[in-house]
Amino acid sequence: MEARYDRRKARVPLMSARGSEIHCTCKSAFLGRVKNLQVDQWKFLENFLVYPATGIYRPTRHLYKMSITANSIVTSSTLTICEVEALVGFEKSFKHLDEHEVDISSKGITKPKEVKKFKGEGMPLHYSTKKGSLFVTFEVLFPSSLTEDQKKKIKEVLA
Repeated sequence: MEARYDRRKARVPLMSARGSEIHCTCKSAFLGRVKNLQVDQWKFLENFLVYPATGIYRPTRHLYKMSITANSIVTSSTLTICEVEALVGFEKSFKHLDEHEVDISSKGITKPKEVKKFKGEGMPLHYSTKKGSLFVTFEVLFPSSLTEDQKKKIKEVLA
């Protein structure tokens, strides 16, 4: 199933944590929230409606369908790190949606736009006490400029 847009509504396939396609609809007033989603892109989706998938029109085999509403929030799971942290590793923590602290660390090199999987830190799985995986995309913040001395030192260290 691929995304289809018309003037009134969008039909967008989303993927559950277990890899099942879920039919999702979105009225035209809220298209800005989902229009820029891309294949294989992980996002947090909050405040949406879930209905049983019944009737003749069922584009996926999932038992439920979703609907984006005026209160829906789509956010990315992006973490920004500096160039030093990207090269030598880092330890960071943040508050999850359920308010518990999540510790994320890396002991090696992290590339820009790299996606890392953290098992058990994702959203709760349907009909289970277990949690899925959290996928974090890393943005590496580079300095806007370097002095000649800084360039020289970086070349000496990395050469």
